[in-house]
This record gives sequence, C-alpha cells and structure tokens, in this order.
Amino acid sequence: MRKVGSVLLGLFLLAWGLSMLGVPGFARAGDLVAWLLRLWPLILVAWGAHHAYQGLLGRGRRRGQGLVFGLAILGLGLALLADNLGLNLGVPLSPFAALLVGAGLGFLLRAVVSP
Repeated sequence: MRKVGSVLLGLFLLAWGLSMLGVPGFARAGDLVAWLLRLWPLILVAWGAHHAYQGLLGRGRRRGQGLVFGLAILGLGLALLADNLGLNLGVPLSPFAALLVGAGLGFLLRAVVSP
C-alpha cells in the first residue's frame, strides 16, 4: 500500500509541476482546490495500474488475477482525466466505453498470462 501512496504522490507532484510550467491542460486550474478536483481521476489511474501490474507479476495461481479489474479502472480513470482536462483526442471519449475497453483488454491479457 505504501507504493500506491508513493505513486499517487508522484503523480500529483508531476501534475502540479506541469501546471506551474504552463503545460496546456494542466494550467487551467487556478487554485489548489480546483486543481485537486480536476485531477482526482489520477487516484483511479494509480489504483487500476497497481492491480494490473500485480496481475501481470503474480506467481502460480495468482497470475492473471486483477488484470480485468485493474485495466477497467485504469481505462475509466484515463477517460475521466481526459474529460476533466478538456483534452480533445479527435474522438468522443466516454467513460463507459473506456471501462468496457479496459475490461476487454483485461480479459484478453488474463487469458494469455494465466497458467
């Protein structure tokens, strides 16, 4: 759990530094509270990445566990983060569609890496 906290702190510090440098998308938040409310999906990104990483590194029967959940939450977090930052990727981005894509990738990876 310490690693997850360290990753979250690192992501928030990175985003805060990028906002101070004036990088588009991060620079729109005026004060700290508005900035934190804009970047809360980073928690979902870190949580999903942690579960996916643990699923890929698991040993024996634990291998593949958490991939579906992790990638689904990771996709949801990335979609919400892109929406909050106002990023235009050229395609309409739906959190539900990102959740489905992440879960689909999770099932595919789980089938490949499971013993």
